[in-house]
Formats: sequence, structure tokens, C-alpha cells
Amino acid sequence: MLSPLFRLYKSDVVQSIISSVLTAVLVTIYQAISVPNFDLVTAPWGSIMHASLSVAFITFFSVLTHKFATDSNGQTLGTI
Repeated sequence: MLSPLFRLYKSDVVQSIISSVLTAVLVTIYQAISVPNFDLVTAPWGSIMHASLSVAFITFFSVLTHKFATDSNGQTLGTI
């Protein structure tokens, strides 16, 4: 069930969290395997985790903003 315009349900926040976690996992896997001569010990985990967390925060707030600005009919900002 979609939430009304400018309101959020708990399910909207849960969807945002799930999307951000899945995106972070996928970005971490991609960043880890895209390093030449990948090795678990010598991988640049600092930069990988920085990129993953950045993408997770962006995804969380993007999905939350989308849910906040969409009405119960699925239209962004009502009639637009």
C-alpha cells in the first residue's frame, strides 16, 4: 500500500533500508572484484567501504524522498 502525499509509513522506511543495504552489498562486491589481482588481505577495503557507504546513504535518502513525494496513486507530487 502506498502512503499518501508527504507522509511516510514504516514500510517506506523499511524499503529504503533494504534498498540501501542491498545496494551497498552489490557495490562492495563489484568494487572488490574489480581490483586487479584481487586478494582479500591486500584489497583496499577503506576505499571500498567508503564508496559502499556513500552509495548506501544516497540510495536510502533517494528512495525515502521518492516515497515522501509520491501519492497513494503512485504519482509524483500528486497530479504531475
